Amino acid sequence: MNTLRAITHLQGLSAALALTACSNPLYWRTKPTQQPLPTSAQVFRYYPSQTLPALADDPPALYDLVILDPRWVNFTFSSGWDQEAHASQDKTSVMYTSGPTFEISSKAVNGAVPQGDLKVASRLITSGNLAAARQRAYLAISKNGSLSVGYGAYDPLQHKHLRIFIGGLHVLYDSRGRPPSQYKGVYPSISLADIRLLYGIRSDGLLEILETKDGMTVSRLLDLVRHRAYRAALLPDHASKSRLILPGIRVWSSSHANWISGGRPTITAMPYLLRVTLDPRIERPSRD
Repeated sequence: MNTLRAITHLQGLSAALALTACSNPLYWRTKPTQQPLPTSAQVFRYYPSQTLPALADDPPALYDLVILDPRWVNFTFSSGWDQEAHASQDKTSVMYTSGPTFEISSKAVNGAVPQGDLKVASRLITSGNLAAARQRAYLAISKNGSLSVGYGAYDPLQHKHLRIFIGGLHVLYDSRGRPPSQYKGVYPSISLADIRLLYGIRSDGLLEILETKDGMTVSRLLDLVRHRAYRAALLPDHASKSRLILPGIRVWSSSHANWISGGRPTITAMPYLLRVTLDPRIERPSRD
């Protein structure tokens, strides 16, 4: 991969430059760190029941939205099957959500491994499928709080400046244009309307994570990307493996599981979730 380049302003870039830049990570930086420390309400915001307007033959669609300031949040790898009930009551965190897709493996402690590399909380979790890790995209947060989107597996030398690395993701939209040739994502070819979980990168450097309340095709999800004006949008595990749990606020229940599964009697169990916490210097929001 070529030398890393920081790109802070996309306006004015030619289409040719945008395409050639896809092999390098693209950065979005937030404004300089606020002083004094921000409040939890500035770092973590939740907006339920947002509306995507009707378009042509498509009716309005609802989604729940979380906005995170990447400078002040931490991600950890929460391993274990069926932990939704615990996650719903974990007052030390602000969110649990789905990460990269996984595959069953007899070599893993809990019987499953992610299909992408993860660097979270100073811990590196390597993918159980190196080929998949190399062929997917990643979302990362640098040590200065900048968001970046790139392609490929984790490289200890090239990515040593990153605090968070979430690999194994699928690209729905990249404002630079077509992903590099080594990328082998599959979601754009899916035509089924399922519940979608989406990581959206804003031009101001904030991260949005949303879950649709209705089943959406990929083409309809692209309408949502345009509506939110994302500079890039990534898909983690979703459909019946979609999880967006806000302890004490948006909790997991049997009705929620029934909704996610589309009314089927069983729902796909999750071997791990990504746990999000606030910087320890920031007072956690009250959930009483």
